[in-house]
Amino acid sequence: MRFPPDRELVSDIFEELSTGAAATETSPSSSVSISRQQTLPCQFGDYELQEVLGEGGMGIVYRARQKTPDRIVALKIIRTDRLAVIGSERREKIVERFRAETQAAASLEHEHIVPVYEVGQIEGQPFFSMRYIQGRGLDEVIRDGPLAGRDAAALLEPIARALHFAHDREIVHRDIKPRNILIDSDGKPYVADFGLAK
Repeated sequence: MRFPPDRELVSDIFEELSTGAAATETSPSSSVSISRQQTLPCQFGDYELQEVLGEGGMGIVYRARQKTPDRIVALKIIRTDRLAVIGSERREKIVERFRAETQAAASLEHEHIVPVYEVGQIEGQPFFSMRYIQGRGLDEVIRDGPLAGRDAAALLEPIARALHFAHDREIVHRDIKPRNILIDSDGKPYVADFGLAK
């Protein structure tokens, strides 16, 4: 097992994915529960969800408009349909860890780390909002072909500095991959998705 401290979480996720359970279930405690079949646009607290940007094992990231202040953000929501298939004790642990880790990420202010604006819960559904980066993921960029050495170094250097900044503050990302490096329309790279940070 590559992640011994997270053995139970990893086992639960793989078990749930292999059975296909709860693809459309929602938690009975949440009247605003979000699932992958959600009709958009829709309201989620102070946010209007407009478009799905990405989806992982436990969460969905939306482009959303926050009403106050009026701005476009990226909003990550923990999916209650996935939490519903996990025992209550483990579910509480996952939600508590999500809160603690995203709050830690929210404390990082660096020009190459996507800033977290708000960490919270709406009717039992955990979420956090962050700056919306208009551009592409590094995974999309390299799909077009390999980068020239100089271009790759120009992206890698600020990302390495951002990760060093986080490490100096005892926060480890734990999920660095091309998909979690965002490049804005000016070519500036950002580290995104501290959802697995420790």
